[in-house]
Amino acid sequence: MSDVFCRNYSPVNDDQKRDVDWIKVKAEQLLEAILAPVYADKRLQAVAKTQLEGAVMFACKAVFNPPQV
Repeated sequence: MSDVFCRNYSPVNDDQKRDVDWIKVKAEQLLEAILAPVYADKRLQAVAKTQLEGAVMFACKAVFNPPQV
């Protein structure tokens, strides 16, 4: 069974750190674009922000958990 709850962490290498930093910078830029329109529906902006947070979480997880071959 895989380590679903990540009890055993592996060290982060420079490539992984660079990739995660890039994902987070792009996510911040996208969040700024989502929240920029002052006339937009605040509820929809909140939903978009929540979905972006989930997408960033899974994108970062994908960097640290490459497919097993």
